[in-house]
Amino acid sequence: MKAKLLLPASLLFFSCSLPAQNGTRTSAISYKTETNNCSLPTSQVTLDVNNVRATLLDAGDLWTNVATTSAGYEVPKAPSGQAGVNAIYAGAIWISGLDAGNNLKMAGLLYRQNSGSDFYAGPLDNTGNTAQATCAMWDRHFPVWATQIRSVITAYQAALSAGGTPGHITMPVSSFSDSIKFWPGKGNPYLTALGYDMSGPLAPFYDVDGDGIYDPSHGDYPTIMQGGVSSAPFNGTCGPPDAASLAQHDAYADQMIYWVFNDKGNAHNGSNNGQAIGVQVNALAFAFQTNDNLNEMTFYRYHFINKSAAILNSTYISQYTDPDLGCPYNDMIGCDTTRNMAFVYNGIPANMPNAPYVCDVTGSTACSNGTIGYGCVLPVLGIVMAETPSDTTTYPDPGNPAIRMHRQLGMTSFYSFTNNSSGSTNANLLREFQTGYFPPDTVWVSGGSGSTFYIDTPAYVRYEFPGDPADATQWSMCHDPATGADRRMVQTTGSFTFLPCTSQFMTIAVTFTDSVGSNCPSRSQFGVEADSAQSFFDQGFRRANYTGISSALEDALRLYPNPVTSDLLISGTRPVDEISVYDLTGRLVQSQAGHAISTINISALTEGVYMVSITSGGSTTTQKIVKR
Repeated sequence: MKAKLLLPASLLFFSCSLPAQNGTRTSAISYKTETNNCSLPTSQVTLDVNNVRATLLDAGDLWTNVATTSAGYEVPKAPSGQAGVNAIYAGAIWISGLDAGNNLKMAGLLYRQNSGSDFYAGPLDNTGNTAQATCAMWDRHFPVWATQIRSVITAYQAALSAGGTPGHITMPVSSFSDSIKFWPGKGNPYLTALGYDMSGPLAPFYDVDGDGIYDPSHGDYPTIMQGGVSSAPFNGTCGPPDAASLAQHDAYADQMIYWVFNDKGNAHNGSNNGQAIGVQVNALAFAFQTNDNLNEMTFYRYHFINKSAAILNSTYISQYTDPDLGCPYNDMIGCDTTRNMAFVYNGIPANMPNAPYVCDVTGSTACSNGTIGYGCVLPVLGIVMAETPSDTTTYPDPGNPAIRMHRQLGMTSFYSFTNNSSGSTNANLLREFQTGYFPPDTVWVSGGSGSTFYIDTPAYVRYEFPGDPADATQWSMCHDPATGADRRMVQTTGSFTFLPCTSQFMTIAVTFTDSVGSNCPSRSQFGVEADSAQSFFDQGFRRANYTGISSALEDALRLYPNPVTSDLLISGTRPVDEISVYDLTGRLVQSQAGHAISTINISALTEGVYMVSITSGGSTTTQKIVKR
C-alpha cells in the first residue's frame, strides 16, 4: 500500500525543548545523580582523512559539534579554516529490550539538550557496573593512522627477515607512536601501567602471536575487526570465545578512532529515566583515502556486549539520524529495504510545492541562519546498515546443510518524524519509534490518489517511504502531499535475544552521491555508493580484494582541490602527458596535452560533477571531481 503517514502532534513532536535548528541549539545539561555518579562525557574529535570531516563524541552520539552547537558532518569538506557545507546535524545509538518481568529497558538520546544522555564513557566491569573514576579516565578517543600501523608491520617483517621466530620477537616500543603504544586492545600493558582496566574485550587488533594480549612490541597492531570475541550461547558462565569467532582479521583503515561507552554510569536522561540495561559499547569510526566513491564515505562499527548477567528479550538496536542535507528545511527521506539503507535528498520546500526543480540555496527559506546549502548540485546522503545483529537461532548453510549458521537480521524497520517542540520524549515513545508502532487515530494519506483513511486500532508499519523517489507508482515523499522539512530518521534492527556475556555487532556506512540533478532522484543514481560500501564490508575491508580501491597509478597521481572552482592541480610522482575532462553524459568538455602537466583551469565549466582522465606513460586513470 502506498501511503504517507501524518502523525498526531502527541506522537510526532516533542516537548523536551528540542533545540532550535543548527547554531541555536543549546548544549546545557542537567542530570540526576545516581550511585555511579559519572559526568556526561566531553571528549570530541574529528575523523578527517578523506573528503569527509566528521565530528565524533563519546556519549552514544556523534556528528554534532558540541563546542559550537552546530552540524558536524561536512562533505565534501572545505579547505581547513573555511566554512563548508554539512550533510548531518546529529546521530545516536538506541538500544532497548525487555527483562524477564517484561519491563522495558532503554538507552538512547536525541541530542545533548537539557535531557542529557543515557550513555557515559568507559567500559563496564565483570559485574556490569562502573564508577566515576573509570568514566573520567575513559572520557577520551583513541586515534590511529595507517602510516603508524605500517611502521609496526614493516618492523616486524624486518625482524622475521633477520631470523626472528614468530612468538619470540620483541621490538622496542619506543620506536612506535603513542597512538600505537596506547591503542586500548585487551591486556595492553602500557595502559595497564597507567591504571586502566584492560581485562575485557576492547579495541580490535591483529594478535600476531595469538596470546590474546595487545602488545605492539610483539608485532600486534590496530585493526577494524577482532577475532576471539564470544558469540556462543550463554551457558551460565562468561566462558572463552567460541571457535567460529577466533579467525584473525588484519584489515585497517587510513584513519581509525576508538572509544567505549556504557549505559550504567548515571541517570538515563536521554530517554527520560528509562531503565538501564548494563550494556557496554565498543565503537570504532574509520575512513579510507581513495580516488573513488569510498573517499566520501565514513564507517562506524559498534560492538555491543551484554554485561548485565541477565537475558534481554526482544532487543532492538537503532541508528537515529538527524540529517540536515545542506539547508535543513527541504529534506526528504526514504529507505531502500533491499540495501538496508535510509537516505535523504533535497526535496521541494513547503512554500514551493509546484516547482519543477529547486536548488539548495544558502540564505533561502529552506536554510536557517549559519547553514550553507549545496546549491544546484543536489546530493543524496545514505545511511547503510552493512552489518546487523544476528538471530540467536541457527539455520542450515545453503552451501552445506550440515553446517549451522546465524542469520543477520538486516534493517527491520524505518521510521521518520519532523522536528518541533510539543509533546514529550520518553523510553516508551523511543521504543515505539524502533518497532514501527502507531497508535489509534493515526491519519494516513494514500500516495498518488490523495484518499484519506484512519487507523482505529494500534498498528505496526515496518517501513515508511520504501519506494523509489523517481517512480510515481511507488510510495515516496515525492509522490504524495509531502514537502521538504526538518526530518529525523530511525533505522532499526531486531528483535533478538541478547544473552549475557555475548556480543552483537552493527556496522554503519555513511555514503554520499555528489549530484543527482533532481528533487526526486532515482535509487539507481545513489545506490551505487551503497553497493560499494556493502561490498567493501563483505570483503573484510581488505584493499587488495576490492577492485574499487585506487590503482598504483591513482595512488601516484591525485587531483586537488576537490571541489574546485578554477585551477585543478595535479600532484604525484608520475609526469602527466594528457588530461581530459568529461561530463556525466560522457561528452568531452575540455582537454590539455603536453609534458609534465601540473594544472588545468576549468573555471569556464558550469557547476557539476565531472570525470577527469589523466594519462601518464601510456596508462590512464579516471577520477571524479566536483566543480563549484
